[in-house]
Amino acid sequence: MRGMPRHLYLHVPFCRSRCAYCAFYSTTGADAALLDRYVNAVLVELSRSEMIGPWDTIYLGGGTPSLLAPVRTARLLDEIRTLCTFSPNAEVTIEANPEGLAEGDAAALRAAGVNRLSLGVQSFDDDDLRLLARPHDAATARRAVAEALRAGLRVSLDLIYGLPGRSPEHWARQLDAAAATGVEHVSAYELSLEPGTRLADALPDGLGDRADLFFQTHEYLATLGFEGYEVSNFARGLDARSRHNLATWAHRPYLGLGPAAHSFLDSASGPLRRWNLPDLEAWLVALERGDKPPRGDEVLTADQRLLERVMLGLRTLDGVDLDKCRQELGDRAADGVLKRAAGAVQAGVVVVESGRLRPTLRGMALADGLAAELAP
Repeated sequence: MRGMPRHLYLHVPFCRSRCAYCAFYSTTGADAALLDRYVNAVLVELSRSEMIGPWDTIYLGGGTPSLLAPVRTARLLDEIRTLCTFSPNAEVTIEANPEGLAEGDAAALRAAGVNRLSLGVQSFDDDDLRLLARPHDAATARRAVAEALRAGLRVSLDLIYGLPGRSPEHWARQLDAAAATGVEHVSAYELSLEPGTRLADALPDGLGDRADLFFQTHEYLATLGFEGYEVSNFARGLDARSRHNLATWAHRPYLGLGPAAHSFLDSASGPLRRWNLPDLEAWLVALERGDKPPRGDEVLTADQRLLERVMLGLRTLDGVDLDKCRQELGDRAADGVLKRAAGAVQAGVVVVESGRLRPTLRGMALADGLAAELAP
């Protein structure tokens, strides 16, 4: 890993309300003044960075970044362009919730320079949405998707599976509904009970075994024309894949701005993980005073780098690039992975081809545990 990051992540930590399952850092009740302070601080943080593109991808995540409203998003992207450059055909993604897109917002976001929308639908069943404490209903989700597609945005739908008491047939109906909208990308995540969330408190006995739903999701979406190119991500064609996320899984450098944002950077000491602390007010005050935001960092050891590269690679259809392993970590590291992978190859969970260690679908399901075995 060498060179400046070409991928920019902005953490926008604002939500209208907190979902029952969410453990991400966010805050509610933001007014216009606070949103303006946030935009100003992000631009200050970027201006003080030595790493300013050109950006191949920009991703506004959160939180609910669409709460900035198109006018602030336009200002943010315009001023980023004055500080640095965008690559030709840069991918610019923003996350949104269906109820947060007013009429005309999708077109305004497109005019601001956004070309990809990640929409937090989660389900097309109103009972599911009530369980998850989502503030929209299925009809609102369908309207939001239709308007975004008319505006010329590429749309990815977020869905959640493994809800308590739901059958495999119920989940298949949600996948049918997603495909029927005409989108080219779906992200399907297994529900997890994160400590401290309302849903975890409401379900003390847990969710039970849902392993079969992973295979159902990949196999059923394949029949609908979506290739599972990562554990939780599915695209109708190579061009529909998320380029920002692909860069992360390929272990490429990226810069993160905003409270709780993470970065993966090159440094004189080696590859560096850096994270801003999850404290909006402390982050704002530090930047407004001319200080660095409160943060931590860690230079990765060779063993950590190998584990991350293998773990991220095994989550994707592209697998682990063994040539990159050799270039960055040496022949011994790459040969060690291949040697330890012999049993996994025999078991049918990985294959070695064209200089890559690729997971089968069974291997994707075991990615994290398998990585620990192959890159101890």
